[in-house]
Amino acid sequence: MKNLLQLILITIAAFIFSACGSSGGGSGSGDSVQGESGTLRVQITDAPFPFSYVKSASVIIKEVWIRHSDGSGFERQLPFTPSEVNLVPLVGGVTQLLIDTEIPAGTYDQARLIVEAGTVELKNSAFVQGDRIFNTAKGNLKFPSASQSGIKVNIDPPINVATQLSGDLTLDFDLTKSFVFNGPPTHSPGVKRVLFKPVVRAVNTSENGRITLRVLSDNYTPGNFTDDTPLSGVTVTALDQTGAEQAVTSSNSDGNAWIQLADGTYDIRVEADGFNSVLIEDKKVFVGNETSIGDVILAKTPGRISGIVMGDAATPGADDDIVLKGVSVTLVAAGDSQPLAISPPGENPVLTDTQGAYQFDDLSASKTYDITFEKQGYQNGYLAGTAATTSGFAPTVTLVQTFGTLTIKVFSNNGTPLDPADDTVISGATVSVLNQSGIEQKTVSTNASGEAQIIIDPGMYDIAIEVAGHNPGDVQDVEVFTSQETDSGNVTLEMIIVPPVQ
Repeated sequence: MKNLLQLILITIAAFIFSACGSSGGGSGSGDSVQGESGTLRVQITDAPFPFSYVKSASVIIKEVWIRHSDGSGFERQLPFTPSEVNLVPLVGGVTQLLIDTEIPAGTYDQARLIVEAGTVELKNSAFVQGDRIFNTAKGNLKFPSASQSGIKVNIDPPINVATQLSGDLTLDFDLTKSFVFNGPPTHSPGVKRVLFKPVVRAVNTSENGRITLRVLSDNYTPGNFTDDTPLSGVTVTALDQTGAEQAVTSSNSDGNAWIQLADGTYDIRVEADGFNSVLIEDKKVFVGNETSIGDVILAKTPGRISGIVMGDAATPGADDDIVLKGVSVTLVAAGDSQPLAISPPGENPVLTDTQGAYQFDDLSASKTYDITFEKQGYQNGYLAGTAATTSGFAPTVTLVQTFGTLTIKVFSNNGTPLDPADDTVISGATVSVLNQSGIEQKTVSTNASGEAQIIIDPGMYDIAIEVAGHNPGDVQDVEVFTSQETDSGNVTLEMIIVPPVQ
């Protein structure tokens, strides 16, 4: 399973439609018989939901339609009150009934849902630099066409609603592909918007069987089954004999999962972030029967610590905090002082990337660690007793800026020292900052406005200015303070006048 930092897609929901018979004689071909009707029950359930940073995901279903298969293009709108459905709790076979109504007996080959609105809410564990709630009213949850033409799903094979018989149909939204996050939920700049692009498959469950299983964690004790615990949110995928994905689901809070499949032989892949995946081969499915795999135990992989480092931008508020690249992050065992040897070989300390992110892998989940953060111009940061976990998220660290800013503006006297009115700024002048021992610390050039800005550690400095055609200039004993701007004023350089050759 992919690392959470790499992931920008999310799986949320599946819709189940059930059709069962009522009184009267049926048609063997499944064609409509005038005056006869059957009952259609519409339910809703959920597919995989493996990401820990989503609190809720809901949609408002406005209308439900179903199409007859006789080629007439006949569609029937089902009696239905618009309902908002939170899809997150509907996992592991849990369903929510949407519709229970009679419709004319016959065969139906397409369903259509009109979706009016929706909401995705991130958990507090997600990195948030803007919105935590995304919905159509705010415009940050986009539904390209669902609200206009509806979500159309072909039913193959078609579902037969007949008297004295029952039929069941599952319409499964694979929202791993259906909800696309624009921006990372784990670090800056955060999620900016969510795009809904439904990907749906139809399963005629009256002509299918199902595979069931329960997923457990070994809790780092592979030989001891007494402490195994159920795992929720585990992704369970059914593959046909060519390796093609046929169906995906996830386990519920009790670790239970089930997949409806057509008659055949399948491989079942079970995977969760922070665990070794398991592949169960050659499981046979029979129409109308349940194939139980039983308990599947996943072995925990070593722990991880990852996080984000921010800079306070020399202000007490968090609104203008920025991610810090190049922060040195050192990991030690809790209470120790020596950098921990990372195995397999890895760097320690590591440097944060352009998003301020760092990560240590293959750590013992039974231990805690101390982490030190260092960057020139900032106070050191420290996290004590940080646990390595399967998700790996550590609290965000904000470093306090300690450097100051020194500014200066350089002019030329243009050969008229007694007439400052014609002084002009000099661009490209070399400005060097020296410590009290005369050692150069930084050198910059003035811009088109004759200005130079130097970010430097607090302290006492001398400034030397040079430019061709002018005598050098200097400013002595300039003190720079933490998180403040020190204006060194204006320096006017005397132009060198070369006497004309006689």
